[in-house]
Amino acid sequence: MKTHLFTLILLCSPAIFAQVNVEEKSVQVKPNLELNKVYNYSFTDQNFSISVNDTISKVVNNSLKSLELIDKNDFANKFEFVNGKNSSNDPDAFYRDFINNSEGIKYQFTTNPAGEFLELLNVSDIENNLLKVTERLGKQKKKSEDYKANITHIEEMVKSKTYVPYIFEQELHVFNFFNGQYFRLGEYYEGKSMQENIFGFPISSTTNTYLKEINLADGSYTIVSDQNLSKDDFEKLWEEMAYYMLHDAKLNLTQEQVKKEIKKYSETVELKVKYENTYDLNSILLKADYLFSLNIGSKKTVNKLTIKRLDD
Repeated sequence: MKTHLFTLILLCSPAIFAQVNVEEKSVQVKPNLELNKVYNYSFTDQNFSISVNDTISKVVNNSLKSLELIDKNDFANKFEFVNGKNSSNDPDAFYRDFINNSEGIKYQFTTNPAGEFLELLNVSDIENNLLKVTERLGKQKKKSEDYKANITHIEEMVKSKTYVPYIFEQELHVFNFFNGQYFRLGEYYEGKSMQENIFGFPISSTTNTYLKEINLADGSYTIVSDQNLSKDDFEKLWEEMAYYMLHDAKLNLTQEQVKKEIKKYSETVELKVKYENTYDLNSILLKADYLFSLNIGSKKTVNKLTIKRLDD
């Protein structure tokens, strides 16, 4: 059965807001977290670059994070999200140090009662704490000019007032991806969506989302969403990124030369995104898997984020 995404609005009546309806074989993703209870999660962010089936680089960032519902009313929920211990093998010394020294930073945000993100509240506090990290790193001796330049660059981004909210929403995006939605076994929800990015070129995608299973034996259910992104939109983004990279490399290529180089690979571009989240019967996240896969010619770039709840 094919169902367009806009019909979800019609399904979201108050009578459907039970977490799992066994008779209907349906679920409503409305997280029912306990007030003032801390939920602990591990985040594993892996980035691979592969050429001709050989992995040529692998960067892994591991972190512990906690989530706590600290206040709620009939209109909104207020959460605190805290960075725990971080470890990274990023080959860039500055970014590795920056990630590893970001422990303890707190993010306070709100969602609607269904768990859909509304607003990051303490942006100024987060910015100040991130700048304290760069200040400490800047006081270390015997750092390269590239290291110092990276400090300046990240400080400029933090001070831009848009960087912190954008980065946080991207991190929370996988965590909250299915919140507020209704699904029934055997139904496939097709539609289009837009994926924002920091370069300013939204990429449209076709999505196929479905309830994979309800597992009453272990008290969980799983939802999957496959996305195929627009090649035309991606080429526009790729072109913009190419200009940045060529400018940084100080290569004097004309706009036409850049477009010509990009077109050489346009037929080989394949960009896919997949989300697979598993929840307990209270719609509290147990595990999330996010996969970004980009093929260009003989090269493949993969980003994989895995989130696991540690409490159970």
